Amino acid sequence: MIPMKAAMLTGPRRIAVLEVPVPRPKRGEALVRVRAVGICRSDLHYYLHGRIGSQVVESYPQALGHEPAGEVAALGPGVRGLRVGDRVAVEPAVPCGKCAMCRAGRGNICAKVRFLGMPGLPGAFCEYLAWPAASLARIPASVSFAEAAALEPFAIGVHAVSLFGSRRIRTAAVVGCGPVGVSVVAALTFRRAAVTACDYVPARLRVARRMGAGRTIRIDPRRPMGLQAAALGAPEVVVEAGGTTESLDLAIRVIRAGGTIAVIGIMDEDLTPVDLHVARRKELVILNVRRSNGELPACIRLLASRRVDLRPMVTHQGGLSDAARLFRLAAGRSGGVVKALILP
Repeated sequence: MIPMKAAMLTGPRRIAVLEVPVPRPKRGEALVRVRAVGICRSDLHYYLHGRIGSQVVESYPQALGHEPAGEVAALGPGVRGLRVGDRVAVEPAVPCGKCAMCRAGRGNICAKVRFLGMPGLPGAFCEYLAWPAASLARIPASVSFAEAAALEPFAIGVHAVSLFGSRRIRTAAVVGCGPVGVSVVAALTFRRAAVTACDYVPARLRVARRMGAGRTIRIDPRRPMGLQAAALGAPEVVVEAGGTTESLDLAIRVIRAGGTIAVIGIMDEDLTPVDLHVARRKELVILNVRRSNGELPACIRLLASRRVDLRPMVTHQGGLSDAARLFRLAAGRSGGVVKALILP
């Protein structure tokens, strides 16, 4: 057995660096030397609560992490189109390919999807990762591993914006400016929308501005949301990326009549109260967003062409030994953190 180091969730709010075996790639898999991996809000849900809805960590230790980039270190039998040394980003979702949703081109809502770092599956906060070669995408030398690790949240942002259709979006608001929120800002800006970014953390608003927001508004959680909604105007579309009852309430209050809301944020509660009277009177369309759906190659092209810049969202980095500290920072939204990366 060849050992490697991995930052593992050993219990609620507990991260420890352990030695585990280097995985051996199976047929159709590649072994990736992980160079950078981001801490996602869903990782923080497992860290804080041990669950996301019905997805529960049943046994510890559990390896988290689903935003990796690295180099191909070895190839399993039957792999074609990749070579050892290739620089790659990783698509963390592997749908079954056979169900009705997969056949309809909606593999992101496949009921049998395997997702990197979900309970019972290995995650990427480690030195080496074995994953299906078909789920790896080459990145050019001009794209750093840190940028490539930000591609997964950006792909979610691009997917969310795609759900609005091909129509011209003139005005938009993003409520909640964590990594996915600022990714939505970048995706909307690329679509030439005038974007207002909202959050209560000043550091996040500064990053949102650098990612393309034309206007930023700091939300004060001590003041009634209804009073603060007036400052946002009445955008055509709103993306809720905060994952709180308050952020969803603000989205419903601020959007113009006949508008569309896309909900990305993962709520802590299983049941979220919604003022359906306001939503009904405005005849709103409320969309739910589930991860991304095959947008990774297009996102790589956008990043390589420098038509988008994901570097501003990466605010903190550290090695595996820094994982516990970075998780605490990200969970507390403290220290100016937006996106924290672990560099194994």
